[in-house]
Amino acid sequence: MSHLNIEFPRNVAAGCQAVIARRDEVVTLASGHEEINQRWVHSRRSWNAGFGIKTKQDLAQVVALFEEARGRRHSFGFRDWQDWHSNDGSAPITATDQPLGALIANSTEYGDAVGDGTTQSFQLVKSYGAINRYLRPITLPHLAGLQVAINGVPQASGWSLSATGGRISFDTPPPDAATLTAGFTFDVPVRFSEAQIATEWVYFNAQRGLGSVPSIGLLEKRMDAQAG
Repeated sequence: MSHLNIEFPRNVAAGCQAVIARRDEVVTLASGHEEINQRWVHSRRSWNAGFGIKTKQDLAQVVALFEEARGRRHSFGFRDWQDWHSNDGSAPITATDQPLGALIANSTEYGDAVGDGTTQSFQLVKSYGAINRYLRPITLPHLAGLQVAINGVPQASGWSLSATGGRISFDTPPPDAATLTAGFTFDVPVRFSEAQIATEWVYFNAQRGLGSVPSIGLLEKRMDAQAG
C-alpha cells in the first residue's frame, strides 16, 4: 500500500456525506455508573461519496480513480469541504492560526509545541475546542500558502515541510520557550472503504425512473504521525 499523489474529484467531494468517528468502550458498573474506555486517541473520518455523484461524468471520474488506486490498495488526497483550513474558513489564513504540535510524553496525543533550543521538527496540527482541546495531526497539508511563525513573527525561510506526514523542520532549533505556530490548507489521505463500487444505470437515466444513489465509501487513512 502506498499514497498516490492524486486527488479525489473535488466537484464530487463537495456533495459527500461526512462522518467523524471515535472508538471507545462503555462499561456499565453494578452501581449503574459508567466507565468509558477510549480505544482511539485520534478520531477517524469517513465519507459517502455517492451523494456527490450527479452525472455519468462524475461516476466515470470516480471509477477511473477506483481502478487507478486498485480499489482499497492505495490512498489518495481528499478535499473535505467542511474542514480544510487552519482557521474556520471565514478569514484569510495567517501564520498564527494554529500551534505546532509535539507528542505528549508516553502518548500518541499532541500538545502545543514550544521551542527548547534543541528540537527542530514539529507536527502540523489543528486544534478543536477550548477547554479540553483536541489537537488533530494534519498529515497532508498544501505547501502552497503554508505559513510558519516563531513568537508571532512570520518566517519566510529557514524551515521545510516533510514530503509526507505534515512535519515542519526548522534549519535552526527555535529558541527556548518560543511559541511556534502555522497557517495552512490541507487535504485528508483516504482510501476506498470497499473492494467494489455498486451503481444503477437507471439512476443516471431520467427517462427510466429513479435508481438508488451509488454506494461509494471513503475512509481516512492514518499516515506517519497519525498513530493511535
